[in-house]
Amino acid sequence: MARLAITLVTCCLAIQTCFGDTAAGVLGEGKLWETPYFVIESQVPGPTVIVTGGIHGNEPAGAASAELIRKWPIVRGRMIVIPRVNPLALTANTRYIPQAARTLRDLNRNFPEQNGDEPRGEIAREVWEFVVSQNPDWLFDLHEGYEFNVSHQPPQGKAKSVGSSIIFDKNQGHQIMTQRMLAAVNGMVSDADRRFVLLTRGPKKTTLASATIRVLGRNAMILETTFKKQPLQLRTRQHREMMAVALAHLGMIDVAAIRNRIRVSLTKDDKQLTPAALTP
Repeated sequence: MARLAITLVTCCLAIQTCFGDTAAGVLGEGKLWETPYFVIESQVPGPTVIVTGGIHGNEPAGAASAELIRKWPIVRGRMIVIPRVNPLALTANTRYIPQAARTLRDLNRNFPEQNGDEPRGEIAREVWEFVVSQNPDWLFDLHEGYEFNVSHQPPQGKAKSVGSSIIFDKNQGHQIMTQRMLAAVNGMVSDADRRFVLLTRGPKKTTLASATIRVLGRNAMILETTFKKQPLQLRTRQHREMMAVALAHLGMIDVAAIRNRIRVSLTKDDKQLTPAALTP
């Protein structure tokens, strides 16, 4: 019981420390996994975009990037950011929901596969209901892989890592957008073995991005960095570079102003991006 209380206090401190008091609302309010979301309004008609990070707790760059992206001003449309979808896992630095049943522990395998399916587990259900209620035109989910897809050579029978990739469904189009995103992020990569690639097969079934495509009929992508031998600051800049191009393509940001934020060396935000600052 004492451990449970400590965990709850820890999560509350994480929310207060990382996000302050500017959240538009809280998902799972009053529960151990409660997490804030942010709404950035332009007051100009345009797309509604949802950005999520931290679905897998051992992929901190997604959460860190989303926390910085939610501070971006937009000039058209509406942006909704959930930086820490799976806060207990982020705190524990584990891929899975701590203490969840084995069949439910991977949050990003708990979303509907097709119309009529229900999300599985409390967190997936509340997150999915929120996404549906926002009626998004786009969803971008920020993740990290353990190896670089372009150079990973797994043993026979083992899956290849999707690290450093842009995962989208080619049937939705978006080739121009993704080529621009790819060129921009690879402009930051000098090692050919670490370059980003396009994976056009679409997000894996039962992921949040796949559910957005298959069930809602909306646009979605997964943006993957790679945590192997790369500092957190670099990975978050890669996420932000890809998101800047995507939002510029949608006419939602002043890309020059945003790129200046990303590329200024050792910015105040980047200096604060350490594991100690992101987890209590």
